[in-house]
Amino acid sequence: MLYSVGAILLKTPAAGNQPMRWNTIGTSFMIKGKPDLFFITNTHVICNKDGKDYNEKDLALVTFLPGPRAAICGIKIEFVEKGLDIAVLSSSKEGEDAKPVLFAKPSVLGMGSSVASIGFPIPPAPKTIDSKRGSLTVVKRLSTGFISSIDFRPNLGPAVADLGHYEINMLAYPGLSGAPVFDINGLVIGLNRGGLKYYGNFAAYACAVRSAEIIACLKEHNIEVELGSA
Repeated sequence: MLYSVGAILLKTPAAGNQPMRWNTIGTSFMIKGKPDLFFITNTHVICNKDGKDYNEKDLALVTFLPGPRAAICGIKIEFVEKGLDIAVLSSSKEGEDAKPVLFAKPSVLGMGSSVASIGFPIPPAPKTIDSKRGSLTVVKRLSTGFISSIDFRPNLGPAVADLGHYEINMLAYPGLSGAPVFDINGLVIGLNRGGLKYYGNFAAYACAVRSAEIIACLKEHNIEVELGSA
């Protein structure tokens, strides 16, 4: 799983005394390997506040591999599905050493099931270095928890009114949007959509798109994923 997950970055142009920066805006993970190099994330990660896609030239994907090694990849947006809040990206050849995840068979896990997520929180403030090439801070985090609801219906508008989600008792760092949610066997059972508010305050609950709906959507776009045997 460690070598399947990458950070989505957005370029901030140089302004005044500030150098150009690449800032973490979310997480992505590989769903299909060579020759396709497909990754998945949330639609809202690659869209600005107006709901419009960012320019692909301003986006990048960083993958981390054994060694330690890192690869900075260009990306292309293959398609978005706003109801599910998922976007599929293809990466440049630099991403070819990442490992595609294994999905759990498309069924719904029970309440109380242990799960975890790996992603890249957005730093509270960018660190500036004295470099003409700009600066970058990327930090990986693991969150763990359990499923507290298997058919949660978040208030996200009419487009998703009938779409069930996992509600997970888990700290969802800002930036874990698009991160894989996996079970105790390391198989992906969902995609983290974001944290939840309770009476106006952020609580230790996450909302995740379920793998059954993700796999069905990918099939509609002729993308077959590999299922684990557990």
